[in-house]
Parts: sequence; structure tokens; C-alpha cells
Amino acid sequence: MAFANEYLTDEEERKKYGSAHVTIDRERDAWLTRSGGGGERPDFVELHWQGEEIKMHAYESQTKTSDNRLIITWQVAKMSIPEKLEVHRPEILQMVREALMAQKCGGFIEHDHLVKEVNVAFSNHVVNYKPGEPTWM
Repeated sequence: MAFANEYLTDEEERKKYGSAHVTIDRERDAWLTRSGGGGERPDFVELHWQGEEIKMHAYESQTKTSDNRLIITWQVAKMSIPEKLEVHRPEILQMVREALMAQKCGGFIEHDHLVKEVNVAFSNHVVNYKPGEPTWM
């Protein structure tokens, strides 16, 4: 199974995932949330996996194609991987890429058809979370 956008009707699931609209990979019990952002400010993106939150600052840009569809480009600027998950860094980066590509228009299934392409890039500033440090998010 892969990441997909879902509209949740079950109240317990809405509580667990924090929204009715979620980008989720049920097989890996992983999901993506995002908030804030726009313009020059980054979106605050979180990948939830193995009971941990992988926090990111990411910038989204959109361009329209000649057929009025969107090309979305994500630039992940910062990432905080909990120390216990650091050994899974390559898998985490791949999951982040898959989740952002699947999310398309904010996880709203009814808008997926508006997106032609999604690209995800990572900066060289991927940082590690150290227990006891204040969160930079």
C-alpha cells in the first residue's frame, strides 16, 4: 500500500489523525499533517511514524500549466528526525517524498485532479533532534 488521501468519517480516526482529510499509508501506520505557511513562510509538516513525529519546514510553490492544472514543487528546508529513528533516515526521506507527492492539494481528494505533477526536493540542512533540546518548530 502507498500514501493516499482519505476523507475520514469515523470520529475516532479524526481524533487520531487530527483532521477529516488525511494523507495516510495504513500499511506502515504513517500519516502526514501540515499547517501554516504561505508566501515566504514555510509550512510546518509532520510525518507521524512509529509513534514519533518527524518535523519539517517546507516551502510549496505552484505553477499552472497550459491546461490549467498545477505543478507543485516542495522544498524541504529543515527536518528534525528523532534520534531513535535516525537509522531509518533513507526510508524516512522516501516516505516524506511519497506523502508530499500523494497529498497534492492539501489532502483534499476532490482537488486531486487539479494537479498534474508534484516534485519534492530536500535541502542540505536536514538536522537532527537531540533529546532535551527545545524544539525549533
